[in-house]
Amino acid sequence: MTDRATKTSSAAGRRPAPARRRQSRGKRPAEKSPRVRLAGRVFFWSAMGVVAFGMLPLAIIAIIGIAQGTVPSEADGGIIGSAPGFPLFQPPFWLLWLPALGMLALTVITWPFPSRFPAYFWGARFDMSIISLVGLLTTLIAAVAYEAPQSSIVFAAAGAFFVAMVVFGIRGAIEYVRDIRELRRPVRR
Repeated sequence: MTDRATKTSSAAGRRPAPARRRQSRGKRPAEKSPRVRLAGRVFFWSAMGVVAFGMLPLAIIAIIGIAQGTVPSEADGGIIGSAPGFPLFQPPFWLLWLPALGMLALTVITWPFPSRFPAYFWGARFDMSIISLVGLLTTLIAAVAYEAPQSSIVFAAAGAFFVAMVVFGIRGAIEYVRDIRELRRPVRR
């Protein structure tokens, strides 16, 4: 029987739990600077913005069109094409400016950072270039969707994604080359 108030046990043969050791100051993960936290938030919300403002409206329109039976044939462009009564509403593709400007802001915010961030969920700028490419392709699809009613506004947002993709891609490629050269360098003992 255990007396919980005094935390003693009458059971024979039980060993007490080992005492917890405090972590030394050197073993704790480094505190993230406000700039690193801001870059992470901008990156996350830019990626979520591409999904929310680019891909989600297409999915909603596709589901409504399939339910109504107004989806154009494949010869007429499929889900992106237009037919009588389809789409039920024009998606707000002009909102793709928000993640595009977020990716541009991310290029500026992360400029002085090293190629790899300690204890962080994304490793290199080359990865951000790929995400900018996804945003660029989604924006280009949105620009020509449904007979291109919002093309002039959305093509400019595609330009912002393109600039972010190029900047991240060039800097990421340079950092990968630098990493490869450091790996090939002989280690002195």
